[in-house]
Amino acid sequence: MIWTSPTLILLIAILAWFSDVIIGDPPVVYRRIPHPVCLFGWVINLLDNFINYTKKLPVFQRIWGVTHLSLLIIIFGSTAWLFQEYMLQFSWGWIILGVFAGVFLAQNSLYHHVKIVEHHLKLQDIEKARNAVGKIVGRDTKDLQETEISRAALESLSESYNDGVVAPFFWLVIAGLPGIIIYKLINTADSMIGHRTSRYLYYGWAAARTDDVLNLIPARLAGFLIVLSGLLIYGIKSAQRGLKSMWHDARLHASPNAGWPEAAMAGLLNIRLGGPRYYDGNYSDNPWFHATGQDANLTHLKQGINLYIVSCLLMLLFMMVPPISLMIIGFE
Repeated sequence: MIWTSPTLILLIAILAWFSDVIIGDPPVVYRRIPHPVCLFGWVINLLDNFINYTKKLPVFQRIWGVTHLSLLIIIFGSTAWLFQEYMLQFSWGWIILGVFAGVFLAQNSLYHHVKIVEHHLKLQDIEKARNAVGKIVGRDTKDLQETEISRAALESLSESYNDGVVAPFFWLVIAGLPGIIIYKLINTADSMIGHRTSRYLYYGWAAARTDDVLNLIPARLAGFLIVLSGLLIYGIKSAQRGLKSMWHDARLHASPNAGWPEAAMAGLLNIRLGGPRYYDGNYSDNPWFHATGQDANLTHLKQGINLYIVSCLLMLLFMMVPPISLMIIGFE
């Protein structure tokens, strides 16, 4: 290798960040070839159909679920490692790795999906706003009004800031290309087979718990980065409110991780997020984050997008501290 490891981490991570921001997921490309995450989904579904025996005892369902996840990690993790080692034989290999790693970040796509919701709300086209927000949330959207659409978009923006941005970038910095690919693989598996349904209650246990573990640090980091962004944009009082909301309300979420960025966003904007909603016609009485806040509206959605932009920039700066520190002390 020409560069030391910290330098490589720095170059690859910075290029991945800029590649996603500037290029994103161009439709002209993914109309012709499947996105790598779609490939993950195809393999996950294939293995699910092949080895998920729902009539087995729970302990055997869990064993098969662990087998499923292990096969995924071995197949894609080893492929990513071999590809990375091969590319690093060349002086320009870090460029290929950086651009490819950027494919697994969602800064650009998440921004544009939420921006479309904001655009339709600004035009007071509620029907199109419902359709747009329906592409980024799992709840029923056909009867949502401006307040509920804004709330849903902000919840998706804050939660996906971790899943689609901070966590994959964190694992890229920690473990290179294999790190970001394994994270996205497990995150995709959790979304497909990690549900508490009769089919996946035991079989999907390994995927769900592993995803929880991989998000423990990134989710809390995401929450604090949102609070720091609020401090820079809206001042100390907003930041204090966001920090307090995050600290007290994050635990209310069904996930041990998703509540951190969501509660932080709610407190910063002094709005309430979460709350009751419907899934496939079934009522779900979810808890409120920052329950004393006001109802979300278009103005709050715009403010949330501003927080998201600054938080993505702060993430880049924060994640660069470890490799730069290693470079300064001469770590080889």
